[in-house]
Amino acid sequence: MLVDTPMSDSTTQRLIDWIEKEKGWNITSFVANHWHDDCTAGLDLINAKKIDAFSSKLTKEALDRKGLPTTKRVFSEFYELDHGGKEVYLEYPGPGHTIDNIVIWIPEDSILFAGCMSKSADAKSLGNIEDAVLEKWSGTLDTVLLHFGQAKTVVPGHGAYGGLDLIHHTKELLELHRIKQQVKQLKFSAGNDLAASREASDLLDKALTLDPANIKLHLQKGDLLAEKGRSILNEELPMDYVLAEKRQEEAAQNFRLALRHYSDAEAIQPANLEVLNRLKEMYKALGKASKYDLVTDKIRNIEEASQ
Repeated sequence: MLVDTPMSDSTTQRLIDWIEKEKGWNITSFVANHWHDDCTAGLDLINAKKIDAFSSKLTKEALDRKGLPTTKRVFSEFYELDHGGKEVYLEYPGPGHTIDNIVIWIPEDSILFAGCMSKSADAKSLGNIEDAVLEKWSGTLDTVLLHFGQAKTVVPGHGAYGGLDLIHHTKELLELHRIKQQVKQLKFSAGNDLAASREASDLLDKALTLDPANIKLHLQKGDLLAEKGRSILNEELPMDYVLAEKRQEEAAQNFRLALRHYSDAEAIQPANLEVLNRLKEMYKALGKASKYDLVTDKIRNIEEASQ
């Protein structure tokens, strides 16, 4: 059984040749996880060889709409087939990476082919989400965990196989993506919309918990804190000396917190000029002259080296 194809007709042909000529195996059946070309490229070659090709009804409909070769065998939600005396189950658990993605389950070996609805352990993002059903994807993965929680091996669409940790990792990536989108959609100004500012800050904290090495998130959090500090200083200070001093300390505290996030970003990418310029601003705001001079020299050296 062949599950999915490479991304081009020629590579699919090479794969078929390798299986049949190098390994001496016969391909008796084929299953497409979804309609993208990393699952169905070269499907006409498979059909020409009279290989029993399966897909979901949704996959066949998508291929038909695009005028692409389709499978001869289709199912709606569930299909059981006998592959050389071994039970193989095809199931449509719901939309995710695409509207039509399925899983292939081999209970005897506890192997789950999850395809592109599951990311590999080293994936840092969801990858191609042009055709994804983001609002349903996590729920579909919950269904997969419910139905196939006994899986010992999970094979993603790309990258190394693993265990059920790949499913949980994908759910974390989905949550991280959701939070990032919420942050993008927030139209806030720290000085004028305190509620929105707090909401953005909370969302960024959640995102950093999931992805602590993400420089962009550190910069966004730092920028939010720095803007809050500047907005405090831009307000008219109270006449009372104690209250004025308290407000100035509040601004400085926000600058220090911003500095912490910029410093975390620098630790990840020490030569990132965007990060270094943010550090420079905060050192100036906090009156740290020696630190300001050091980062200024570092920026100059990097710029001169790049010329």
